Amino acid sequence: RLDKATSGLVLCAKTKQAAVRAAAAFAERRVKKRYAAVLLGPVHSRNGIVDAPVPCKNRGVAKLRAARTIYRVAATAASLKAPDGILSLVEFAPKTGRTH
Repeated sequence: RLDKATSGLVLCAKTKQAAVRAAAAFAERRVKKRYAAVLLGPVHSRNGIVDAPVPCKNRGVAKLRAARTIYRVAATAASLKAPDGILSLVEFAPKTGRTH
């Protein structure tokens, strides 16, 4: 699912067999998801884990779901537009709980 503020790859199968294989790969967690983001300001740790619940709706009822994402700072650069003068390119790898 791609949200408004998200861009990325959409996987389309050309045949039914390809669709079944792709669905199985996702279901068996053989697909490794990676996301990149440019953040305004420095990230205080070069890599780490974000353990923060994310909101989700189940039958119209808002709940929090446990989620874990691993991150790593890939690069930093000077910027006149960033509040601290730094832009950070961060790679994220969701492990549990994210609804991507």
